[in-house]
Amino acid sequence: MGKTQPIQLQAGNIIIPIYNEEQFCPFVMILNDMENLQNHKIVAETMARGIALQPVVTELESDKLLMLCRTNKGKIWGSYSYNGGLSWSILSPTLIHNPNSAIDLITTNTDELILAFNHSETNRYSLSVSLSVDKGKSWSFLQDLERGEGEYSYPCLMEDHQGLIHIVYTESRYRIKHIQFDLDWLKQGALKTPMITFETPPIS
Repeated sequence: MGKTQPIQLQAGNIIIPIYNEEQFCPFVMILNDMENLQNHKIVAETMARGIALQPVVTELESDKLLMLCRTNKGKIWGSYSYNGGLSWSILSPTLIHNPNSAIDLITTNTDELILAFNHSETNRYSLSVSLSVDKGKSWSFLQDLERGEGEYSYPCLMEDHQGLIHIVYTESRYRIKHIQFDLDWLKQGALKTPMITFETPPIS
């Protein structure tokens, strides 16, 4: 199954994050021949069966990719690829909360990363966005988009040509909401102590 948006690498290949819900496992599909998409695809996984699904992927630098995933372990888990998605480090827990809820991740035009997630291990009562200025090693800024007794889920991020960030998500699974913001607003939410992504980065 697919949920999050595909990305095109600097090298030209297209990465499509996918997952198997029955096996509860993330994969990526790599399309490496744009003229013959049906016959030129490669599927790679992170050895995380029973733990994670709905991966999001972004390219940090040429052929170096970061994958983050929703999990049933109370934390986002993540993995790195150093060869354009052909192989991945074994998926490992981050220090970022996740209540078994979907996330999204994009790289902005200024090479900063934005993560949308529920900042809790147990519930979806809030939806937050966080900014990394060091390619996902840590998250120095955080703002809440929603906080209350509702359920805020399934965020999807994008950046437009003017540099505005757009996010759509569901409210209590009956209403779709859209919010736009800029990086200046997000940077008003400076954290006293940045959130570190990995206590010990995954080994390639």
